[in-house]
Amino acid sequence: MPETVLIVDDDDDLRRALAAVLSPLFEVIEACNGSEALQRIGTARPRLVLLDVSMPGMSGLEVLAAAKAAVPALIVVMLTSQQDIELAAKALRLGAVEYVTKPFDADYIRAEASRLIGPKEPANDRPWKVVP
Repeated sequence: MPETVLIVDDDDDLRRALAAVLSPLFEVIEACNGSEALQRIGTARPRLVLLDVSMPGMSGLEVLAAAKAAVPALIVVMLTSQQDIELAAKALRLGAVEYVTKPFDADYIRAEASRLIGPKEPANDRPWKVVP
């Protein structure tokens, strides 16, 4: 069964576009606001959350703090149109693994999701690998 990714954004078009990019690789669920996101995290148990910083009602940072308190192993990538270093630092302190600014490249998002939760190479007894 594929890993589950939750996309949280109040922009319907962006959510649908991200879902289309990720659905060939993952089970994708969506939420349009913070409270719906926390509910989905509790019921669907996604491995990865792509979370918008700016949403009406509960902000992405508030969702991040609550989600990480409830599920510490949850992997969260913040999405935003704000290029604010202090905001990025706060998100990382709260437990986000990455802060991606909009607009972003679909291939980059697909590659990052795969890197963060996709299939891993089998472990071997060497801490290195040879790349042809």
